[in-house]
Formats: sequence, C-alpha cells, structure tokens
Amino acid sequence: MRAPSRILAVATTAGLALLAGASASPPAGATATTAAPIAVEDNAYPDAARIREETGVKLTSGNGNIQLTPCKANVPQLRVTARDRDDICFTMTGTTGQLDLEIPRAHGILSDGVRDVTASMSVADGSSATFKVHKSLWTAVGETADPQGRFHTLVGLTATGPASSNSALSDRPYTARLDIGGRGCTGVLVDALWVLTSGGCFADDYAQPAAVPAGAPTKKTTATIGRADLNGTGGHTAAVVELVPRADRDLVMARLDTPAIAVTPLAVSATAPSQGGELSVTGYGRTRTEWAPIAPHTASFGVGTVEATGFDLAPKAPADATVCKGDAGAPIVRTENGKPVLAGLISRSWQAGCLGSPGAETRTDAYGTRVDDLGQWIRETVLRSVAVRDANGDARSDALMAYFHADGSIAFMTSLTDTAGAFGEFTAGYQVPAGSWDRNAIRFVSGDFNGDHRADLGMMYRFADSSIGMFTGLADASGRIQAFKSSYTVPANSWDWNAIQLYAGDANGDGRSDALMAYFHADGSIAFMTSLTDTAGAFGEFTAGYQVPAGSWDRNAIRFVSGDFNGDHRADLGMMYRFADSSIGMFTGLADASGRIQAFKSSYTVPANSWDWNAIQLYAGDANGDGRSDALMAYFHADGSIAFMTSLTDTAGAFGEFTAGYQVPAGSWDRNAIRFVSGDFNGDHRADLGMMYRFADSSIGMFTGLADASGRIQAFKSSYTVPANSWDWNAIELP
Repeated sequence: MRAPSRILAVATTAGLALLAGASASPPAGATATTAAPIAVEDNAYPDAARIREETGVKLTSGNGNIQLTPCKANVPQLRVTARDRDDICFTMTGTTGQLDLEIPRAHGILSDGVRDVTASMSVADGSSATFKVHKSLWTAVGETADPQGRFHTLVGLTATGPASSNSALSDRPYTARLDIGGRGCTGVLVDALWVLTSGGCFADDYAQPAAVPAGAPTKKTTATIGRADLNGTGGHTAAVVELVPRADRDLVMARLDTPAIAVTPLAVSATAPSQGGELSVTGYGRTRTEWAPIAPHTASFGVGTVEATGFDLAPKAPADATVCKGDAGAPIVRTENGKPVLAGLISRSWQAGCLGSPGAETRTDAYGTRVDDLGQWIRETVLRSVAVRDANGDARSDALMAYFHADGSIAFMTSLTDTAGAFGEFTAGYQVPAGSWDRNAIRFVSGDFNGDHRADLGMMYRFADSSIGMFTGLADASGRIQAFKSSYTVPANSWDWNAIQLYAGDANGDGRSDALMAYFHADGSIAFMTSLTDTAGAFGEFTAGYQVPAGSWDRNAIRFVSGDFNGDHRADLGMMYRFADSSIGMFTGLADASGRIQAFKSSYTVPANSWDWNAIQLYAGDANGDGRSDALMAYFHADGSIAFMTSLTDTAGAFGEFTAGYQVPAGSWDRNAIRFVSGDFNGDHRADLGMMYRFADSSIGMFTGLADASGRIQAFKSSYTVPANSWDWNAIELP
C-alpha cells in the first residue's frame, strides 16, 4: 500500500512481471488477469541488468537485506575493494542478509561495525574459499589473503545482525511472512497449526501453482506470523513441515511444527466475493521503493469478475496500489458482523509500479483465489492434524503420566516424541501436594479440552461427601500439565462412583475434546452422557443421549473405546461385546451434531469360541490415515505370544474384520509388565501403539509399534529407559 512513496498495502506486493513461466498474453479461454505472473518473490535482484550496465557489478539474487548503494564517508556500510575499480558499497539491514553477486578480484572487505559478515569466493583454479569479515576492521580476502596470490571472485555475502527490540504484533496479526528457500510469500493463519497460502510459493513451475506435491516441502520453509517488525521478536515463528495442496486452484495449506497459540486465526468466510464489492489485502511483498519490507502493508481493492475458483481485483485506495512479488498468498479480507473474515488469497498480478518491474508495464490488476467454498476442506485438514495425546502441539502424540508417590503426592509428567515416534525423557509438570487427593477417587482422561492443539488431562473426582467434580489440567507450550481447575460438579448422592466409565473425544466437532460417560444404572440400563467443554477447557453439565434398556447388555461383557469412527469429526463410542454363546461383536454408537451418543449398530462379529475374552486389550485410533478411527487390539495367546490386530472402519463407522500385524514370539514379554497407549507418535497421521514395559530388573522402558500404510502395527522399537528401582510400577497411570 502506498504510504507516500510506498505502493504496497497488503495488496501492494510487488509483482513478478518477468517471472519464468509467466505468459505475456492470455492463453485461450483465460482472462487477462489469470494470465498475469504469479506474485511470488523470487529474490531476483531488482533492475540487475541496468545496474550491471551502469556499474559493472553483477547482482544476481538475495533476500533484500544487502543492497548496492553509493559509497559515502563516515556512513556505516559494507565496503568492498577490488582491483582496477572504485570501491563498491552496500547497505545492510535486518537480522540476516544474503546476496549472490560477482565482483572479480575483490581483495578487501570492511563491515558496517554491527554485523558479522561471511564472504564466499571462487578461485581461478576452480576451488572456493570462505572468509570471515571483522565487524569494524578491514579484512583481507581473495588474493591478498592467499599465500599463492591467486585471483578470487566475490560470489556471495551473508550477514547476521542483532534483532530489533520490537515485540509488538501487527494490526493484522493473522498475516504470515513465508521464507521458502530462495522465495518469499505471504500467508494467513487459519488455525494455530495451519497457514493458508498460494500453491505457487512451493511449485517447481510457477505456471502450475496447483501442481504441488503433498507432504513435507522440498525447500526449508519458515513462517513468521503476526510480527509488526520482521526484525523484531513479536508474534510466532515456526518451520513448515507439511503441505496439503488443492488441485483445482492456487492454494495450499502449510502445517507448522509448533502452534501459534498467541495469535488469533482468521475465520474463513462462507460467502463468495461479489462484483463491485470492496476488500482489503495485506502482504509482505515489494513496494515501489522497497525490496524487502519489514512490516506488512494494506490496501483496498475492488472486486471485478467472480469465477468458480477466483476473482479479479483492481486497486481502490490508494488508487495506484499494486500487488507485487512476495504478496502471493496474502489474505484478502472483508468485514462480516463487525469482524474480519478471509474472502480469498492473492495469486497473480501485473505488478505495475513495483520495484524491479518493467517501466513499460502499466497494468495494476490482480487475481485472487476463492476460499469461501473450502470451509469443510480446511476444517478437515486442520482436524486431521490433531493427534491424540499431543501434549506440545507438534502434531505427534506423546505420553502423559500420573505418578502416585508413596507420600500421597501426585506428579504429572510428559514424554515427548520425535519424528521417528521415539519417546524422550519424562519431564515434570504440576505436582499435587501430599494428602490433597485420594487416588481411589480419581478418573483421568486425556484430550484437547480447550482447543489449543495440546493434550490436557481431564479428571473426574469423587469428594468425601460423594459429590463428583470435573477438573481440567491444561498443558503448557512445552507439554507439561499445569494445575487443575474445577468446573462442573454433580451434587452429593447423585451418582454411584462404581457405575461410571469415562472416555474423552470431540463429541460435537467444535475442535475441543469433551467427556463421554457410560453410566450403569442399578436396574441394568446403561445411559450415555456427554459433557461439552468451553474455550477454557471447563466441562459443562452432562446431557443424556442413548439409553440401553434394562437387561439388554451385560456390563462384564463390554469394552468401550472412543474415536471418530465414521470420519465426521465427532467422537463416537465403539464397543466390543461378548455374547452369551462366546461370539464377540463390534458395535458403534455415533455422536449426533450436539455430541450425544446415539443407538449402537452392529458390524463385524467373531464366531463363538474364536477368542478368549480375557486375552483382549482394545484401543482406538486412525490406523491407516483415512480420517476415521479404527480398532486396535492386543491379543495375548495362551502360549505367551501376543498378536496385534486392526479392524478398519468404513464411512458409516462400521468395523471390519480384524487383520494381523506384528506378533510377539511366545515367552518374549510378560503381560503383567505392559501398559499400552494409542496415538500418532511419529506424526504420519496413522495411529500407532506406544508401550511402557517393566523389565525383570525393575527398569522401565518406552517402546513404539508404528502402523504401516494398511494400518497394521509393526515390530516395536525401544527408546527411553528409566533405570532400575527408579519408579514403582504400581504408582503409574498412563491416561
């Protein structure tokens, strides 16, 4: 946006008028704007050809923080001396600078007195050399520092300097700056873990922005979100670790390695832009005079033709605002009900007036990508990344432990996992003082109860007067459980403590885990109830769903697991039931839109006398990564071998046949020395099994059995081990 001499304004990012792959005239069937270059910052040095002609200095590319400038006395500059020519000077800004160039026979460099500089040089014999430049003294480089006196060419400069003390957030903190190898883009935070941006930012061919492979980006990518000054410390910085592209438009979702908890994501509008409407654009692209702005700029644009996946834009305020290189992915925003919402993202622009654009270019039109019809896709992508038991929000499940000390104190500890699914050392969080809680009056469940993508602990507690309260221990950014806070309480003598089985899951699909309860009445009926949570993680009143009539089910023949078995983003209850004839059936009780469990439906049944009921341990998780939870079973054979089996679910939530994965040979593991937990421990969107195992010498080890692409559990691998006699096995609970 143009503030006196700036033309940017979130929409004023400079364009890529000369970008490779861009078409100068529209192809058949395309509008003029869709044929414009994609607005990705390619880091090409602005006006490099003219500068070389005028000065003889070849400037290739950089990040905009090292730029050629006239040499001046008594001014902090980077100064380069070379044979047979005048000194060459550069201004340096920002915390990091990078410039690719060619200056033959450079032999001395003086920094600006502030920054550490490294000079990369090519040698006449084909070798290379690197020189560290003193901050405030002339440094000999090239032939003057070479014992053989060989000719050197300066080919690269990198600089690092101090960060700004500015810790402020920008006025549109959801706006993100993306650094992608040798490219730059803008994006928008739509979830604590997800940024929406242009697919062209990651495409090998700029002309095919939708041809981006899913998975990890091929170039190192860093997102800086909400920072008022890119050289400051405000907002949130994270690496991008996963891309989920759209094949039908210039759009990709980028997952962060750590959640931007302190920044509020921008909601996505469900209403299409209308021709003649006015929208604002905020971006980090070039301006008329700036190559690498340190702050986002905003400008207003009018909406032109609206198509199925995009729409035209023309500058409105200021009238000469332009979308430039670096503005690709910039949020296009409008106000709905007094709040900003995302209407689209910048894709392309003709970039007239942008720094480095051809002077003959006069077109200022831009093209935006629609998002109003993608709410469900965005939501599904976000929810798919939420791992059960993910304590620190890195999209990998972790282990949460409650340890009951002999003195009555209770310690909460967390073991974080790495990208291979290996468990790390347990670190301590909150500790309950001795004598505060009765272990026999506690039921824990784990879940993300406040919707911040970090797994918390929920607790149901029975007080001495028989009243029952719900509590939440939230996880902090490091994954440690904090002090528990009370919420809903059931009056004394309302419930029988021994009649309760408690589970957790996002029952109503609002992105927060809730409490699911099966209550076994004295008359034999079974009531299913749900307690929804609020944004603080507090539990609300339990409301009733389906009730099993008295005499229908045998409590001792039931095993429940919670999970989203039909893929509708609502937590259901799965049930394994042993019939009187010893056949065993699988059932699903789906949750409705309000989070209440509905009547159970039967699916797969194992014939009578096939399985020993007491040999089964049942868990749940999305084993094959299709977005639906499945059933995972550990079966303890009479000979001591242990089989791991998986039952995949269909779109109706029905369970299929159990298929075998890894089998532990007989005599290898002691059943009484095992505790399993399910979760996506390596972040590949498939549910694995984690195991805590107590060895004969009383040492305790952590193991992971990863799921393969078909959902079968593979051989377990060891990671962290606690030395012998460190922990009391009976003092441990893994919620």
